[in-house]
Amino acid sequence: MRKNNELDLGIIVRANDSLPSSTIRKLIMRLSLPNVMSQLMEFILQYIDTAMVGALGAVASAAIGIVATSTWLLMSLSMAITVGFSVQIAHRIGAGDLPFAKRIHRQGILVCFAYSLLLTLCALAIAKPLPKVLAAPVSIQNDAYAYFAIFALFLPARVMWSLGAGVLQSAGDTKTPSVINIVMCMLDVIFNYFLIYPNRTIHLFGFSMPMYGAGLGVLGASLGTGLSYVVTLPWLYYHSCIKNPQTCIKEHGSWRLERGVLQDAWRIFHSLALERIAVNGAQIVATRIISPLGNVAIAAHNFADIIEAICYMPAFGIATTATTLVAQSFGARKKQLVQQFSASCLRLTIGI
Repeated sequence: MRKNNELDLGIIVRANDSLPSSTIRKLIMRLSLPNVMSQLMEFILQYIDTAMVGALGAVASAAIGIVATSTWLLMSLSMAITVGFSVQIAHRIGAGDLPFAKRIHRQGILVCFAYSLLLTLCALAIAKPLPKVLAAPVSIQNDAYAYFAIFALFLPARVMWSLGAGVLQSAGDTKTPSVINIVMCMLDVIFNYFLIYPNRTIHLFGFSMPMYGAGLGVLGASLGTGLSYVVTLPWLYYHSCIKNPQTCIKEHGSWRLERGVLQDAWRIFHSLALERIAVNGAQIVATRIISPLGNVAIAAHNFADIIEAICYMPAFGIATTATTLVAQSFGARKKQLVQQFSASCLRLTIGI
């Protein structure tokens, strides 16, 4: 197996009806490791991000906590639409039909961008009344609204980021989006450092120096995260649209929407969307139940949710690998490989 697995995976899938267990494990670990490390890094930096806001006090933390579960629902809906196209791309790559995979990629860009604008408008429409609906204390309602509104404005960048990463992963390249994701998380912390806090003097190794700060508080936290998506998006799309030979769309090709592609995307999207609405909806209800207990309880609940995430973030990394391997095998009509990859990924996830 060559070092560059971007082309190897499709070749391996098409050339084999089944694989030895040792090879299955090596493929899963090779593709999963970047995803798992990216998820763990995202957890660490998210925790740092939360701690930075926490330094402002319980009111600031509660303002984010009261709408956090609502943002999770929007992120899930952002991911669901992109999976509808990335899975189809993996099917076509597995079948060796790269021209069709690239047509699906082009259609995915058009549909996901239009969808992201619609999702943004819907999110902005509910931003103002949302804190009141969630029974947020009056002291945090304005900050909660501002945080959620800024989050909504950057939804197009989040949706397109999810598509770019999904396209690369569908081609077997899990390393590139993982590296870019880690850089994005680091940029988030840097942006937050300058946007959350006001001008101040820092003391380091006996020296004092003035440090600029926008002093935006909760608003700065949402803005910093959004900017980190915008800054890294061109880098991600350079790889997915230009550099990767299996998903490259720089050459002339059709951008016409195809009914069959849209129907398949809808079938995948609506199944995922309904599942995430059920799960995230329950989390939103839990937030609504806790909110009358006050700002400290809301903040503590949000902190606990973030800590809990370390339990399932590695599983998310393996799930991405499973989607790639199973979808490519399905596209290549390798039923036994589908079963092998599914069973091995399931066992690994249960073990973790």
